[in-house]
Amino acid sequence: MSEDAGFLTVGREVDFDSLHGNRIVLQGREIALFFHEGKWVAVDSVCPHRGGPLSAGWCEQGTVACPLHGWKFSLTTGQCLERDDKNISVHAVRLLGDTIQVRVNVLPKQ
Repeated sequence: MSEDAGFLTVGREVDFDSLHGNRIVLQGREIALFFHEGKWVAVDSVCPHRGGPLSAGWCEQGTVACPLHGWKFSLTTGQCLERDDKNISVHAVRLLGDTIQVRVNVLPKQ
């Protein structure tokens, strides 16, 4: 992985499944990477409710739903739609050609 302004290269677009979630680990954090509405987005992969893998969840209408209990989180803000105190972090994603880079937020969003 290469680093530039806090962004880490995670791979090329062809390395990831654009139809399903992808689990990556960056700086010790589990991150869920999705191709949603024409762009790559990254959020924390561990659901704060019961630790479910959000990377195995499904995306619709700008949210990702936990596969264990269905809690939904905004892909743009990380806000939990079930409880205000259970938000997740959204991580910046950029493309350099066909290379995906992610900048990990330092702390989960609360």
